[in-house]
Amino acid sequence: MITHYAASPTTVSAHRSSPVRRHSQRRLLALAVLGYCLLTLLALGLTALGVEALARVTSFGLLVAPLALICVFRFAPPSSRSSTGSPGIRLDRRDSEELFRLLDRICSQLRVPQLETIWVSADCNAAVVRARRLRLLHGRDHQLVIGLTLMKALTVDQFAAVIAHEIAHVARKHTLVNGLVSRLRMTIEWLCAPLSRAPLWIYGLPHAAARRYLQALYKAHIAHSYRGELQSDQDSARITSARVVAQALTASSVLRAYLVQKYWPAVVAAAKDSPLPVGSPYSGLSLAPLITLSEDVRQWQQAALFLTSSEGDTHPSLRERLAAIGAAAEFAPPSPGESADQLLGSNLVRVASSLDGDWRIRIQKSWETLYQIGQQQRHQLLNLRAAALVSPLAEAQALLHASLEECIGAGPLAALSMRSALLERFPQSLGVQFALGRQRLLAGEAVGATLVEGVISKDLNALAPGAELLRRYHSSRGELSLAEVWRQRYALGLAAQGERQAFALLDEALPHGLMEQVLTGLVRQLRTVSHLKGVYLVRKKILHFTQHPVYVLGFRSTGLFGRYDRARAASVAQTIRQRISFPARLLIVDMESDHSRLAWALHCTFGARIM
Repeated sequence: MITHYAASPTTVSAHRSSPVRRHSQRRLLALAVLGYCLLTLLALGLTALGVEALARVTSFGLLVAPLALICVFRFAPPSSRSSTGSPGIRLDRRDSEELFRLLDRICSQLRVPQLETIWVSADCNAAVVRARRLRLLHGRDHQLVIGLTLMKALTVDQFAAVIAHEIAHVARKHTLVNGLVSRLRMTIEWLCAPLSRAPLWIYGLPHAAARRYLQALYKAHIAHSYRGELQSDQDSARITSARVVAQALTASSVLRAYLVQKYWPAVVAAAKDSPLPVGSPYSGLSLAPLITLSEDVRQWQQAALFLTSSEGDTHPSLRERLAAIGAAAEFAPPSPGESADQLLGSNLVRVASSLDGDWRIRIQKSWETLYQIGQQQRHQLLNLRAAALVSPLAEAQALLHASLEECIGAGPLAALSMRSALLERFPQSLGVQFALGRQRLLAGEAVGATLVEGVISKDLNALAPGAELLRRYHSSRGELSLAEVWRQRYALGLAAQGERQAFALLDEALPHGLMEQVLTGLVRQLRTVSHLKGVYLVRKKILHFTQHPVYVLGFRSTGLFGRYDRARAASVAQTIRQRISFPARLLIVDMESDHSRLAWALHCTFGARIM
């Protein structure tokens, strides 16, 4: 099954013309040199202080102090020493000679030293990692990590293109740069961590300076990584061919969509009936169903082609990567027995069985939780059915009843009938409209789009989930321009939700600007809450949907000479949430707890103290 779609180079050209993208390497180098110079000066200063202090005690300190301080600087950031265990099943040259021959040939073509270790992981991805060894000079080597699911979805030639892409990162020193920048970032964060416990007048300026530097470093690193992905694709196309690289990129996109939307949901669905994980998802993975899912494959491929990357993406989109190598998207899955997993030889069964065992261990707790939820939902469904026979259910109960019938009960048709009846009972309910519109959209009915669009126009909270439903609907109908519009609105909805979730130190506080009668009513409600010693109200500066403001209410529960009680403060916050009725989004902050550094922003805002 081979499907072709043209890829336009316009998007990647726009990214290439971006100054941030074009000058990413020089900018990243300048920021990294600046950061390491400052850290070196700091290390030398600490060393001098250590030498001075210890030399007064013993001459042995002259030898110990520099070594101790250098070791602290070199190894101190705990995040750089963290480990999540082995990335998968380890292979060496004795295990898979054919796979290593392919790897050696690619390394030779790219003039990279041979890799001695390959890990087969459960991820649908491939990567080259730098492995630290316990040597005197801390020598490093590179190791290749490849996903078994990816090997099953690619031919040997396509898999060679993936390996060439990863080895090209080594040849172009991308892995070295990533390691240096990551270590620099973690070191700065580790050094700034103790300052967060200092008073605000000590903490504020260093934190703001470090934050600005890390943001600039992060942006330059993102742009450098983006450029590096395109360069590695071009190197891979030079070694294999542009068409093979395009096939590998397309197959990867389709495989991820298939695993997320079809395969894993079907595997996890067994948790409804079994308290223990069942099945062998890696041994039993087969791409044969993709042949019967030709329409789904077409939609997944179109959706992947229509996406574009943002300035925060380290990887270009499929469309941009295809444009960079001058090839069209082409889904060409391997024939039975011709997938790249054959390179594992006799180790294939062992590797797949080991990954299956690891999967059962990892998912054990989640699986038990899903099983318990399923049993509770069955019990809840029986109770709702019995209650519905006695009298009509309230709106919330009826919506829950329809959802349970759809998932574990009579099925989608029964749920559709129940939601249609609910819309007649509650024609103004946004919840009913959205639930019915969602189901009709998933069924491909145009009336669902009308319902969901109506809810989005009235409820900001429905923007993100509704826009994603409409994007998928229009994409399935081939209406790619409308799908892109709703993709952008989905991203906008996520951004709006994010800035409404919390109030951070660098967020800007504005005067609340409430009318006198609204403010009086709020104060009247707050006076009913016990242990309140002070209340501040500000409006958070937001970028999206400013017509829907976000307010921050900070409170104190301890008197001037009292002792702070965390449990009492938590009780006060809970009481405020339960008793206060406010016409807009309200974030509640305990100014004496972990958010004490935010007190400065609230104190300095004109008219913030309301009680």
